[in-house]
Amino acid sequence: RQLDDLGISMLRRYGGSLVKRSTILNDMGIQDRKVITFEERERWIADHEAKIVASAESPLTEPFWRKETSKPMQFLAFCLAYRQWKQDPRALIHLPIQIDGSCNGLQHIAALTGDRGLAQAVNVQPNDSGFPGDIYSELASAAAANLGQIRKSQTRKDAHHQQGLEWADSWLSASLNKDKWLNRGTAKKVVMTIPYGAGEGSQARYVLEEIAKDIKKALDENPTLDGLDELVDQWVKEKPERQKFVRECAKKQEFMAEETVNHSHGNGRRRKHLFPLANQQTAEQRDHDRLCVLAAYVSLAIVVHLGGALQEKYPRVKEFTRWLRRTADGCKGLPLLWSSPLGFPVCQNKFRISNTTITTYLGGKPLKIRVGRMDDGDVTDSKQQSSLLPNLIHSLDATHLAKTLLQANACGITDIGSIHDCLLCHPNDATTLSKIVRSTFAELYQPDQEGMPEVLMQWYQWMKLVSRISQLDSPNNVSGAWKVPNGEGEQGLGETDRGVLEDLRCLSSQSRQHAIFAQHLLRFLIDHPPKRKDGKVANIMPPPVASGLSLGDGDGVSSYFFS
Repeated sequence: RQLDDLGISMLRRYGGSLVKRSTILNDMGIQDRKVITFEERERWIADHEAKIVASAESPLTEPFWRKETSKPMQFLAFCLAYRQWKQDPRALIHLPIQIDGSCNGLQHIAALTGDRGLAQAVNVQPNDSGFPGDIYSELASAAAANLGQIRKSQTRKDAHHQQGLEWADSWLSASLNKDKWLNRGTAKKVVMTIPYGAGEGSQARYVLEEIAKDIKKALDENPTLDGLDELVDQWVKEKPERQKFVRECAKKQEFMAEETVNHSHGNGRRRKHLFPLANQQTAEQRDHDRLCVLAAYVSLAIVVHLGGALQEKYPRVKEFTRWLRRTADGCKGLPLLWSSPLGFPVCQNKFRISNTTITTYLGGKPLKIRVGRMDDGDVTDSKQQSSLLPNLIHSLDATHLAKTLLQANACGITDIGSIHDCLLCHPNDATTLSKIVRSTFAELYQPDQEGMPEVLMQWYQWMKLVSRISQLDSPNNVSGAWKVPNGEGEQGLGETDRGVLEDLRCLSSQSRQHAIFAQHLLRFLIDHPPKRKDGKVANIMPPPVASGLSLGDGDGVSSYFFS
């Protein structure tokens, strides 16, 4: 389509979003902040029109499009579309532009918990300053201020990593350029994965992706780092779990050494080697081990500091995570079923898997096959607990996306692309789509009469019933009495089971889908009686919510929410 006035503005804004922040800030002489407004993005593009057009005309000789952005091919596509419009304002522009959420998972948590500070940091609500929030830069600065302060009191159950953490923390704190290690890039690798259940080990791998080149350069410049040899030769090698952590953390990096293993048939395969026996270690392997240990524990120390900064500034995130773990524990032994606000059924069934190796023969040669078998209805409680946060967020995020697409379609916008929390559309549609994204988010998190997010309170009430179902003494009799009222089975029910039965009867008239879920859960309990060791029941407490956020019809949502 031909670009209209809004389309021209949004095309420029999109082009500015592809340019490195540091470039725009330096070019505009901005030194007192690390965020950029929409107007500044557009102004930067307008100021560099000549180079943008030159990039489109001669991309092989003009370096501008490669130097100024971290996404050069996307920026070159923008340059081509921009030149096309500049040459002929009536030209048909096909380029889809992106609008992205800022830390989408935490945006949902902010709305669920009513945390206004977090809501402003992730652009759910506008900042008082008028500038966009940037939680990644904010937490990176807070974490950098705490370098050198990791202590035993700060560590968790993984105390076997303590010495490595303290050594890496000391090395980081002595670094002259702390921004190289704790910056927006490393913070984003950690913070954005928290709502999706990432553990510290996987987060350390993400951080290492960001700092791998700098880590190698640091060791090349100072090959005799104090204490590193002792860390590698004694402390790491004395515990297999430490070697495993280092190996897993560094395995995808280019500096992870490889060796070829030759077989009798002349075929070879490549495998990673790390921590060979001392008498088999070459000088090259020793340097490689030192680099991997340095990289792994520096990355882990960065993760620990960023996690601590998030907990210190926005403790409600950790409170909400713990509440969900307790909720899963209160439904122990059952798969977790719930319905999204649009009626999509969600089933979280983390069953225990037993692995068996079967040996067979193919062409006269033995062949081993590993087979996983689901244990008889045995649910893995720890996985149920750790999976509930990401799965609840995903179900709400999917609801928001579906509501957005339905509303966009009603407004005549049908050409849309989607990549998780990123939407793609024609520049002319971007302003309208951004408004729809904000209004549907506000609709999803409308408060109830008590000022709490209605969607969360409804989910909480349902999970309380699931917890009570999991504790039934006679699920078979309850199921029978539900189907056949006033029968003999109902007469023998205890007070607790009778209370659940009354709730199930009310459920039948309120929600057909949840009634079906309840029937499945009862059948599961009948077929797989729970294995209760101590008989204790974990009570499900109300969610840690201050009060619902005031989002209005979307007018209370920051314009930088999706931008």
